[in-house]
Amino acid sequence: MKKKLLYLLGIILSLACLYGVIFYFSFFQGDAYIKDGLVHVNAVKKDGLDQYKPIQTDYKISLPEARPLSDVSFTILGTELPNTIKPLLYGKRYYLPINYISNLFNFTYQNKILKHKDITINLTNKTWLINEKSYNPRGILLNYNNIDYISLSDIEYLFNKTIIFDDEHKSIAILNSSLNKRDAKTLPLKDGKVALLRFEDVTAGSSFESTLSQAKFKAMADSLYKNNLRFNVTWIPRYVNPEKKIDNDLTTSDSFNNIGFINMLDYLINSNGQIGLHGYTHQAGDTSSAVGSELTKTDNSTDAETRKVIESAIYTANYLNIPVYFFESPHYHATANQKKIIGEYFQYQYEPYSILEYTALIQTSNGNLFIPTPLSYVKNRDVTPILKKLKSSPPNFLASMFYHPSLELDYITLSTNNNLFKPTFNESSILQKLIKGFKENDYITIHPTDFNN
Repeated sequence: MKKKLLYLLGIILSLACLYGVIFYFSFFQGDAYIKDGLVHVNAVKKDGLDQYKPIQTDYKISLPEARPLSDVSFTILGTELPNTIKPLLYGKRYYLPINYISNLFNFTYQNKILKHKDITINLTNKTWLINEKSYNPRGILLNYNNIDYISLSDIEYLFNKTIIFDDEHKSIAILNSSLNKRDAKTLPLKDGKVALLRFEDVTAGSSFESTLSQAKFKAMADSLYKNNLRFNVTWIPRYVNPEKKIDNDLTTSDSFNNIGFINMLDYLINSNGQIGLHGYTHQAGDTSSAVGSELTKTDNSTDAETRKVIESAIYTANYLNIPVYFFESPHYHATANQKKIIGEYFQYQYEPYSILEYTALIQTSNGNLFIPTPLSYVKNRDVTPILKKLKSSPPNFLASMFYHPSLELDYITLSTNNNLFKPTFNESSILQKLIKGFKENDYITIHPTDFNN
């Protein structure tokens, strides 16, 4: 009799534990929703987030002087760049004379001010003004031999263009865009349910070394922008593949593909994307980036080693003028102590707090916020499980997920007819299915920083 009671009690306790885990993992997501343009989460106290103070880092950034390009060809709306116009390389970005560009696109340029009809763009300060709208340029207003130059990334934004790098011919085409991002107003978040979309393992190697893939990622960004959906990107700053003897450091290499990759990051930023760091190399030992880990109980496990990983990644971002807002440890493998150190540099840690609190938004006493991905990720190119969860989720469910953008590349076809950047997504597109799922179920995608807006 006693054995039966103990056996029965064991079953009851097991069921209770199982129910508790299911209940916790399904419902305690933070009770998130958007009202009057603000993200509301019962589990997040905004006064606590306001108290967060990141560690102060002082990186000495010294960029090489600008130099002329001689081995890259340019076409602007189908017309070749005249030999008298000399492009420049500076800060891992290509530049063209602003007077030449402004004349082509019917602007005037004088005293660091661009004008066209009712549009005035003031380039005087570090932050530029488009009428009264602030814009943080991706490059700088560069003066070389008494001529002002502007970066390709800023040409894209200010003149509503899309630029395509072609590594086969080492050529660049400046095309018209069907979107006007420059004049668009920054819209508040719509009322609705909260979602986060994260593109994983983006690095200047493997898939996104290719300039064609870079152009297709721009197409993805345009599609999200057109649907007023914010997105997030986890960037691996340094691609390493020991087997192939590749170590691609963006701060030291001026390769055509690397310049194209940085231009792609700029384009994502100017399309409502937010960039975060995903380790530094996302590998250790003989493993390759995006496959291996980097922060674990055996990899870079000391405090000094952990800080070196984080600070090396931040240095690269600062060197390239890529603003970063969050950190995700590779494969979520960071130890509790490593996460604590990461939290000294980044308020937003885009990963679970722990295995026992895997899908809950967790705010720490230091003002850090751990943002999980309860919807998990797109497995085997099958988006159906995620769409089902979007449709049948509990009230105020945090619909946070990620997928690898390389999976989308096969579904995109690019057209440049009539000098217009015009991508097409086929019926198998993962991204288009996700966009439809978010919109049909009243989910609004946000950035990690929107939790404290």
